[in-house]
Amino acid sequence: MKKMTTIYQIFRLFQMVNSIKFISLSLSVKSVVPIFLSRFAVPQKSRMTPNLIRKIRVICGSSIIEFCQTSVFGMKLLLPLLLLTSCAGYHLGSTKPAALTRIKSIALPMFTNDTLHPKAEVLATSAVSSVLSQDGTFHLATREHADAILSGRIKNISYSSIRGSRLDTVHPEELTNTVTLAWSLTDAKNPRHILITGESSGTSQLFVDPDLQTARNNALPDALERAAEALVSRLANGF
Repeated sequence: MKKMTTIYQIFRLFQMVNSIKFISLSLSVKSVVPIFLSRFAVPQKSRMTPNLIRKIRVICGSSIIEFCQTSVFGMKLLLPLLLLTSCAGYHLGSTKPAALTRIKSIALPMFTNDTLHPKAEVLATSAVSSVLSQDGTFHLATREHADAILSGRIKNISYSSIRGSRLDTVHPEELTNTVTLAWSLTDAKNPRHILITGESSGTSQLFVDPDLQTARNNALPDALERAAEALVSRLANGF
């Protein structure tokens, strides 16, 4: 019976550590986990490398570090659980595509514009720059100091009806705006070496009113921001 109780406790601990890795930690969770782990604690000093401490702190919070540093059994129990949960699809470190492992800085020249929409290239470049800065996986740099160069162009801006008038179905009342960005990331030292390339799209909605051009202008930044988010996600996460 005691063995079954211990196995159940370890299983619950495994579930707790596994859930901590993909659920936003709150203070209550950080306080409950060490209390649960303390049931296994043996008051003995243990050694943990700074690199290991950083990794566990990212996943589980500082309170777990305090427990592991004062308990040999706590550290021995936590490390296998982290390894097991990593095998289940979670892992430590960057999620960048393999081709971009060494890329840390990106130069972002002005996008080109294949459409007739004025100044759309300025909005597109600004949107991608903003999303890159917010994401934080790469930092922006000049062409001379960057590891890679992100070149892009606005390939297409299209509109389609999503709701028509009850009295005249030919004339839409609401449109969806779809922007497509074509882009490629090349090695800054060897521009002929393409690291990754693709297309990213973003959409927004607008109502049809007498001043349709103004409505299109107002809807374009939202679509470009979503396209920029899709682009940066491909670079930072691989999808």
